[in-house]
Amino acid sequence: MVAIFDVAARSLPLNDDWVYAEPVRRLATGHGLHLFPEVAVPAIPQIALGAAAWAIRPSPTLLRLETLLFAALAVVLVAVLSSVLGAGPFWSAVAGTGLAVFPVFAGVSASFMTEPMYLALLLGATILGYSWLREGRRSPWLLPILLVAALDRQHALGIPAALTAGLLMQGRRPAPRDLVFLGACWLATAAGLVFPLVTHLATPRMAFRVSTAGHSSLQLLLPAFAYMPRLLGLLTAPFGFALARASWSGRPGRDVLLVTVAAGGLGLLSLLVADGTRGTYLTVAGIGPVSLPGNKPEILGSLLPGLKLVSILVFTALVAAAYRRRRDLPMTPALAFVLLLALTQAAPMLTFSVYDRYYLPVVVLL
Repeated sequence: MVAIFDVAARSLPLNDDWVYAEPVRRLATGHGLHLFPEVAVPAIPQIALGAAAWAIRPSPTLLRLETLLFAALAVVLVAVLSSVLGAGPFWSAVAGTGLAVFPVFAGVSASFMTEPMYLALLLGATILGYSWLREGRRSPWLLPILLVAALDRQHALGIPAALTAGLLMQGRRPAPRDLVFLGACWLATAAGLVFPLVTHLATPRMAFRVSTAGHSSLQLLLPAFAYMPRLLGLLTAPFGFALARASWSGRPGRDVLLVTVAAGGLGLLSLLVADGTRGTYLTVAGIGPVSLPGNKPEILGSLLPGLKLVSILVFTALVAAAYRRRRDLPMTPALAFVLLLALTQAAPMLTFSVYDRYYLPVVVLL
């Protein structure tokens, strides 16, 4: 992948990475930090790191290699999070590998996009937040992670919000030190969110997203959630056989069979509700970066429907396995924090049309 982009796409923009590469070039050449007017996320840490790399060697390829480093970090952190949640070494490695080969993640990781860096920061905050709520260990590293995550994407606001909910669900009055640390988490996040405003870096697109944050519609709501089953199924496809065994081995009860039928029906229905407009990668037209249109191999036309069907089958097994093993993993405040955090990352999908890469923080945490 790296070799292809180095030879065939040395200066060719991939996805939207030119939107973030231009501020890098301006900053590295002494023209200050100025965001492209159409960007909806600040991406300030990524631009700053890119400018440092650009000063060493002006090369779009070097910027994409920087993104690959954060993608690799996200893969490792998924394995670590799986281990923290109770998975063994083998299945933790499978979880990390599953993210690495996930087509949507692989696609954005090969260009100077913001998703890999933010996902790595989000996973780091999730691991530290889970350890705090479960074991009472307050890591000071959580504060700079929250600051950098908020400077990168406004979605980081969901992290302290989920932490607050998890702390309140513990069934006892929070200790004063926990409240102080939670306040520090909110302050670190707020500092990152306010910085683009006080420095006048905020763009018209950011203002538009804020103004539409409270306006959702059924027209957006249904496709937003209808697209989720196929992405969840595709991401967890490496666990397919294990999920099937956990779901239907032995003698599953009638309730398990009903859940299976309901999940399968929901998955198939989602294929009808969610059209292909969100399939930046998971459509024939979108295979590879969307900025490189053209004739694709005809075999893809027959492979993609099969891929969607496999994804729905895995999603069905995932739901059935989760239902059957629900007593093995009780809903603790720490686990609720992870699930609530995933839901907060879905907020953007409720207010504007999005692409499949926007779902990465949600499906990875789920």
